[in-house]
Amino acid sequence: MRGLDLNGGTMLYAGTPPPGPASALQPATPSPMSSPTPVVPSLVGQEFGRFRVVRELGRGGMGTVFLAEHTLIQKRVAIKVLHAHLAQAPELVARFLSEARTLTLVQHENVVTLYDLDSRDGRPYLVMEYLEGDSLASFARGPMAPALVVDLMTQVCDALGAAHAHGIVHRDLKPANVFLVPSPSGKQRVKLLDFGIAKLLSRPAGEMTTEVGVLLGTPEFMAPEQCGDGLVDARSDLYAAGVLAYLLLTGQVPFYGRTAAEILVGHLQKEPVPPHEVNPAVPEALSRVLLRALAKRPEHRFASAAEL
Repeated sequence: MRGLDLNGGTMLYAGTPPPGPASALQPATPSPMSSPTPVVPSLVGQEFGRFRVVRELGRGGMGTVFLAEHTLIQKRVAIKVLHAHLAQAPELVARFLSEARTLTLVQHENVVTLYDLDSRDGRPYLVMEYLEGDSLASFARGPMAPALVVDLMTQVCDALGAAHAHGIVHRDLKPANVFLVPSPSGKQRVKLLDFGIAKLLSRPAGEMTTEVGVLLGTPEFMAPEQCGDGLVDARSDLYAAGVLAYLLLTGQVPFYGRTAAEILVGHLQKEPVPPHEVNPAVPEALSRVLLRALAKRPEHRFASAAEL
């Protein structure tokens, strides 16, 4: 088993997936909008509160995630630390802290649990549950059995529904942000990760919103309205869920290209090939569900995660 990698979604990606099955199961090329992370001294062995860092799990555009243990009771947690060179930027600190607020609001068995928020040497950090398993990006290898896809996507929709009930749109649903924890029975428990760019539909006065002119998300999974200047709401996440289910069932995303622009044009202007025509093992009824989730206009999709 591999430990939890929480860096998915903390980096912005520009899509350059090679054509072919399962291309979107691997991270695309890092976007030039993400500043490179400088080499910094290791934090292994150092203490954050009562937790001592054991090893690094993953690194993204905004933070590094470590495995840590409680100094007295050996409880294991994942600690996500904002990069030192970003801690001087108030808007990035605000986004980092916004993730903590989001996780505090959304408490659900299919969403990663936040234990604590603190700061060390001027760098805020999150203390979260440590998960044993794999991200969906590592778990999935080509088309999956429809029954398994339905089970996993039902759990994803439960997690999204919990977020939407608090007015929170995830905005970056993709395989790297869906973690699978095996149970003793052999079933996979879904844990939705990384609310780093989540949008709170109703924010207190003065709280930071997303920047004008910055593309936030992963192109292969972005709803048409997210690609432009349309209103992003819960139905945008349902579109991304449709893309994710399409990928799991067929081994490929509905739209791909050599550049992010080509992918976005697909979302905006092209119709997806029905999943059952890509993979005959997909029941036509399930194919119709995905096509509705992938409707260009939000009002033509399902009204809620529960309905999907």
